[in-house]
Amino acid sequence: MQIKDIDKTIFVFLTRFNKLLSLVSPLRLLYKRYPISSYITNPALISGRPRISLGQGVHIRDWARIEAVDGVGGEPGGEINIGDNTQAGYYLHIGASKNVTIGSNVLIASYVYITDHDHGISLPNVPYMNQPLKSAPVTIGNNVWIGEKVSILKGVTIGDNCVIGAGAVVTKSQPEDSIIAGVPARTIKKTKNRIQK
Repeated sequence: MQIKDIDKTIFVFLTRFNKLLSLVSPLRLLYKRYPISSYITNPALISGRPRISLGQGVHIRDWARIEAVDGVGGEPGGEINIGDNTQAGYYLHIGASKNVTIGSNVLIASYVYITDHDHGISLPNVPYMNQPLKSAPVTIGNNVWIGEKVSILKGVTIGDNCVIGAGAVVTKSQPEDSIIAGVPARTIKKTKNRIQK
């Protein structure tokens, strides 16, 4: 056996072991919904588990940071809802102070950032990290493909059957059946892969 074969064998074993740990973890009970057919392997950080809901067959790869931010001043905390059969690559980061909803059959590449909030910048002499949050819900439709290193920012709705090109920064809502790219992102053409509901 060569070194590269041993490395591959170890990698496969560790991946399966992490998946098994995810399946039997008592932390599953803390989520709003976390079916046995879904898993998050080796997350970097998960906060607000009682406000996170996963559909059937959701698979999120290593080092995800998923944060349903606690409410401030009596406000309810953020909620994260992920639909059935959604798949996400490494280093996914989702932050919700209000609501982030991701539809079913969504394909998310690695290093994707999805947030429904940011810090204000309008108060003089107050550090940015202490400025009040500005929030607006984010909704991602069904059958959406989100490319590597995409950022989707507060208040954005992505329609069904969209493709978002690698590196795009989505600051405005985009209609269904769109191919989206750029910084800031815009619709560059329509897709023909229309999945009916």
